[in-house]
Amino acid sequence: MDKKDSFIKSMSELFDKHFGGSTKEVTLQTIKKFSEEEMISIEPLYCLPMEADAHDDGMTLAEIRKMVDNINKNIETITGNIGHVMDTEGFYFTKAWVNECECKFTETGETIPEGQPIIKVQFVDKDLWEARKNGQLAGLSIGAVGKRIDNEDYTEEVS
Repeated sequence: MDKKDSFIKSMSELFDKHFGGSTKEVTLQTIKKFSEEEMISIEPLYCLPMEADAHDDGMTLAEIRKMVDNINKNIETITGNIGHVMDTEGFYFTKAWVNECECKFTETGETIPEGQPIIKVQFVDKDLWEARKNGQLAGLSIGAVGKRIDNEDYTEEVS
């Protein structure tokens, strides 16, 4: 049992002991993933802090916040791209942020954890918008290059 599950179980037992009855399920705030009228999608931008990405790399929360700040500072010059192959003017980015509390997407119920970097994408091409909604166009890449450094504060758990 991880720390979060242990904490929830402890709080549930404490509530039951002092107030009787069962605890209510926590209702998470929701974010609308797709705004049909505006052709806007809200997308995870990168992996969670200290999780491995597709290249087995990752970032601390502090580095993710720097990345998000840099994206927002340069958002008007970032070009949409499809598959690292073709630039497009069919969508652009309007704002990035680090999710400050656990919530979920209204449409899918998918949980968005606290600390998840997110970006708001404005589509202007209807074909690309339809491709995004039906899953043909999915996933974002930060398209970054960097210098790999060891993080001595990170230790991988071995089972």
